Amino acid sequence: MLIAQHLRHDRIRLEMETQPFSAEELETLGPRATRVQKHAVLEEIAHFLETHARVGNAKRLFTDLDHRERKASTAVGSGLALPHVRTMNVKEPIVAFLRSTPGLLFDAPDGSLSHAFLVLVAPPWDDRLYLKLYKEAAEIFLREEALPYLLRAQSETEILHFFRDPTVATEEW
Repeated sequence: MLIAQHLRHDRIRLEMETQPFSAEELETLGPRATRVQKHAVLEEIAHFLETHARVGNAKRLFTDLDHRERKASTAVGSGLALPHVRTMNVKEPIVAFLRSTPGLLFDAPDGSLSHAFLVLVAPPWDDRLYLKLYKEAAEIFLREEALPYLLRAQSETEILHFFRDPTVATEEW
């Protein structure tokens, strides 16, 4: 599996730093809440990748991710999101996984909170590999057992194991 080849232990965050809004914050922000939360998530992703991968500049990566999100949300629904972008800010494909147990607003088409974020970042000149990674991610996320498994995984090793062999999600623990 291509994703497993590009995903490493240090590119997995079992609990994101970005926190969900309280009811009071949601009321204050109103319709802007999703945009503000999405901004925080993308910022966290950019800084995480700058620390754990070969990224030129976190601010530029954030801008590229944000521009991509403004075109169309990368939340796929059912608690899953697939933020992805092609950018000159990286020299090789990068795959990362971040999880928010309580879930975050990310403009999912079904209105659900996003809990699992599989991030794909690649240089613009490597279309074939980027598209193969994206296709594989979509196929994995179509599995109804993906989110329950990813939420109950207790280690980076379990997350990696899932992306190597998604059928482990159907086995009983």
